[in-house]
Amino acid sequence: MHATAGTRTGLIGLMALGALFALYGLHLIGSGLVLAGLGALALAGYLRDRAGCGALLAPAGVLLGLGAGLVLSDLAHGLPVAWAGAVGLFGLGLLGIYLTDRRHGWALGFGGLLALASVVILGALLLPVAVLAGLGVATAGVAGSLALLLRRPPAPAASAAKAGHR
Repeated sequence: MHATAGTRTGLIGLMALGALFALYGLHLIGSGLVLAGLGALALAGYLRDRAGCGALLAPAGVLLGLGAGLVLSDLAHGLPVAWAGAVGLFGLGLLGIYLTDRRHGWALGFGGLLALASVVILGALLLPVAVLAGLGVATAGVAGSLALLLRRPPAPAASAAKAGHR
């Protein structure tokens, strides 16, 4: 009996799932990588057969976004900024669902809301630094613009027009 391409893909997916859980059971990877791995498997199933596995797109986006957010939080040792980034990554995972298949309008709403919440949280956490950095960049921009305007010679057409008006 010959194995079909779908059977082989399913077996590879099951082996990857077993390896993922074995690594987690041995405490070699954390829960964030398990969720991201499950999302990657769902995404691989969706990409393998978009028509037959369309239902795998939503779990892929949700699990990849959540997993990436948890990995980020783990790497940053749970700092509030990392959790704000985790919210943003979860939102990006949902937005990825919408960008892949426009029929999932719900993902645009929730993903956009989470991405916006992440920006607001990051702004609230980093506001003093962001305000100082923004003022510094704005000041440098104004100073640079003034320097360019003062250095630039007048355009030839403008000087010829002035000469003609005298």
